[in-house]
Amino acid sequence: MIKKSLSKRSSNSISDFTFSKLYLDCIDERGNCFILYRAKIETCIASLVYSGLIFSDESGLVKQTHSFRNITPASVQNRISINNINLKIQGSWENVADPLSATLFSDSPDNKLIWNCHHPKALVEILYNNCSYKGYGYGETINLTIKPWELPINELRWGRFLSDTYSVIWIHCTLSHVVNRIYCNGTEYNDLVIDAERIHFNKGEFSLIFDNIQLIRDGKISDSLPVAPLRKLISNSKILSSVETKFKAKSTLFRDSVTEARGWSLYETVIWKK
Repeated sequence: MIKKSLSKRSSNSISDFTFSKLYLDCIDERGNCFILYRAKIETCIASLVYSGLIFSDESGLVKQTHSFRNITPASVQNRISINNINLKIQGSWENVADPLSATLFSDSPDNKLIWNCHHPKALVEILYNNCSYKGYGYGETINLTIKPWELPINELRWGRFLSDTYSVIWIHCTLSHVVNRIYCNGTEYNDLVIDAERIHFNKGEFSLIFDNIQLIRDGKISDSLPVAPLRKLISNSKILSSVETKFKAKSTLFRDSVTEARGWSLYETVIWKK
């Protein structure tokens, strides 16, 4: 439940709203996909911690669980260990690539959207429902000191592709300026083009083709906020009516039309309603 007594802030606080979300994912060789997150929202009158798990098995069957019980946050180090008894999942994410970070939006010192990709590529081991899974995974933390509905954004596209030799991460959104970034093994490019079944960049040198695309989620953000206190805390209709679509896909990375790598992609589109 929301604990108002824990959320009072002094008048010296730099912001009356903060949002922090740790996001972790993993896909194994067969296509079993895990999306795990822990988020904390603080306002001038209340605060809330919640966590969630989306599991899409190799056949595409999706199971979602969530919890509003406060748990000790994972320490974001080179190796992140998770033991969430409420979601009945254990796991570890060991980073094997150089971290990335960027301030995606800032219109004042108090209003920022900061993206911290601390695990662009990780070796992951998960224990879930008494079964063990191993694969490549990804981890990031988003920090907001501006209310999400006050962001000048209409659409966000994000994705990642991981293989034995490659990490490809892309972000496309329109804020006060257009963010159109893609990172290939840590190198940044700014000419990302996104199509329904592929992306390409660096003047067409690289193409990432999606195959056997499976839908993980397609619905309003409000559908994933089933508990009344959270809906009340995020009461803005622009957020609750926004539509989130997630996919996973076997993928092939080409360089100058030659196959460079094969792996799995996980990507999403979020459309904010006006």
